[in-house]
Amino acid sequence: PSNWNDSGPRVEVVEVVEFLESAMAFGGSDVPEVVSLSFLQNLDQGDKTYARLRSLMGQSLKHELQRYETH
Repeated sequence: PSNWNDSGPRVEVVEVVEFLESAMAFGGSDVPEVVSLSFLQNLDQGDKTYARLRSLMGQSLKHELQRYETH
C-alpha cells in the first residue's frame, strides 16, 4: 500500500518523521550522522512525494537535508 493517500501521509509516515526529528534534536552525538547517512542521503529529490515528506520535517532534519539537496 502507498504511504500517501489523497488526504495526506499515513500516520506511520508522520510518526517516523517525528521520531527522526526528535532523534536528531535530542539523540546522542552519533545519532545525527546515522540519520543523515541512513535516511536523508537516500531520499530521491525526483520522487513525487519528496516535497510532501520534506514538509513534514522539523528544523533539525531540514537543516541536515540541505547537505544533500541539489538546487
